[in-house]
Amino acid sequence: MQGEGGTPLSELRRGSRAVVRVIGTPGSDRLFDFGLLPGTPVDVVLEAPLGDPLVIVVRGTLLSLRRRDAAGIIVATGETPVDRRHCR
Repeated sequence: MQGEGGTPLSELRRGSRAVVRVIGTPGSDRLFDFGLLPGTPVDVVLEAPLGDPLVIVVRGTLLSLRRRDAAGIIVATGETPVDRRHCR
């Protein structure tokens, strides 16, 4: 659910672009190692047929996240168009 602080990454759909605001999911140190930090733009490029996992592009790298992990990542959405080179 979208709130004043942002939207959980898990609620975004393919083709969405957002900027990370807060990472509050277990294992966040691992995500930091992959470059997923507050202020980082992310693009949602793929969703599995049943919705899990979610594939995002972070700093040019494809990352696959479980929806439950993505739910702890709060993002701000914008009107910036998505680079569709990674969308298939």
